[in-house]
Amino acid sequence: MRTTKRTRERRDIDMPGVDEALLGLIIIVVVFGGYWFMKEARSDEEK
Repeated sequence: MRTTKRTRERRDIDMPGVDEALLGLIIIVVVFGGYWFMKEARSDEEK
C-alpha cells in the first residue's frame, strides 16, 4: 500500500514539473522568436 501511495505522489509531483519545463521552453521560444522577428523587421525597414 505504501509503495503505491509513494508512486502516486511521485507521479503527481513529476507532472507539474513537466508542465513547468514545457511552459518555460515555450516562453523561451516566444521571446527568441519575437526578438528575431523584430530584428528582421528592422533590417527590412533599413533596406
